[in-house]
Amino acid sequence: MIAEGRCRINNHNQPTIPREEYAQRWKRVQNMMRDNDLDLLIAYSNDREVFGPAHARWLCDFPVHLEPVCLIFAQTGKPIMATGPESTHFALNRSAIESIYILKEFVHPEEVYSLENVLDLGAVVAKVISVGKSTRVGIAGRHIMDVGTWEAVRNFLGTMEWVDAEDDLTLLRMVKSNAEVEVMRYGYSIARKAFDAAVNVIEPGRTEMDVSAVVKSVMFTEGADGFGIEPMIGAGPNAASVLCRASRRIIEMNDIVRLTIITRYEGYCATIGRPVFVGNLDSAMKERFDALCEARAACIDAAKPGVPGAEIEGAGRNVLELASHRYTYSGVHSIGCQEFETPIFGPGVDGTVAKNTMLSIEIPLFNRPWGGLHLEDGIRITETGAELMHETQLFIQK
Repeated sequence: MIAEGRCRINNHNQPTIPREEYAQRWKRVQNMMRDNDLDLLIAYSNDREVFGPAHARWLCDFPVHLEPVCLIFAQTGKPIMATGPESTHFALNRSAIESIYILKEFVHPEEVYSLENVLDLGAVVAKVISVGKSTRVGIAGRHIMDVGTWEAVRNFLGTMEWVDAEDDLTLLRMVKSNAEVEVMRYGYSIARKAFDAAVNVIEPGRTEMDVSAVVKSVMFTEGADGFGIEPMIGAGPNAASVLCRASRRIIEMNDIVRLTIITRYEGYCATIGRPVFVGNLDSAMKERFDALCEARAACIDAAKPGVPGAEIEGAGRNVLELASHRYTYSGVHSIGCQEFETPIFGPGVDGTVAKNTMLSIEIPLFNRPWGGLHLEDGIRITETGAELMHETQLFIQK
């Protein structure tokens, strides 16, 4: 059951997630644990920009900073948090979790602290459940754990059975509450303002970093709390790559400037991607761009509740193949506390979408001899179709 409460408005007239929604999420997590016969769940988060904070932000509104955290659930009762010594008061002031412990494994070995309440992982877990050889443990976030943390978890597990619960936990985030929708809608409004500001300054003689500086300034002025991914701004040959990062390259006449803005607001990501054509483009490039637009429209038209995600993605993929182009990677994915998260729909991937599923529609053509093109938009699945989360011009020529 997804919470239907309205979002909370902060002192800046911006939407936030109501605190009571986190307790509802905990119940959903515990229901998932019972369904999967998990006695214990350990969800790990760190401050790694793209993947790291997601579990902590969704489960308890904690924006992880510097020190990692482990969120620990039993099938009943409230969850607890284990973190480093410098995060405890920050977590008490900010997170929805009331019981915070210092995890011995997260104490820096060369730092001298005046500490109390320092426990190893076994002692922390004992606060919520008595474990034995038959205890079945779910681990989420294992793919981003550092070696030391994973060794500590394995030492705690011993001979206990454990399963990777990453996808099961992440799938709980796929369908958004009303409050989440409003938070993400606001995030897209920030992304749109940053995008427009970037377009305004793109011109020959500017550097990619000049454009990135404007994007970041507008994002934070408008209330963003970080990036889903560092702004991707690539001009000329740098536009051809799937991933790029602003450099000191000067924008030149007849460049394609690849512009992808990924804001993070209240922990939720919002992405807008477009090529910006500086100067002229030939008929072949115009044909490629028109094919991208047609593929994008096909995906959005196919997006309805109950439709398999692979079918939505396939609608765009088929358009490009008819135009003799091939996707660089799967083009439709869930978006929320990560810029791209499970499920990532592509050929053969199971799963359907429901009302209030938030998807990012990507049409990717990269690593081509002529360069690269990319469109990306956020949509919400409605009762009958898809709502575009922003209105941004498709063809942009400077």
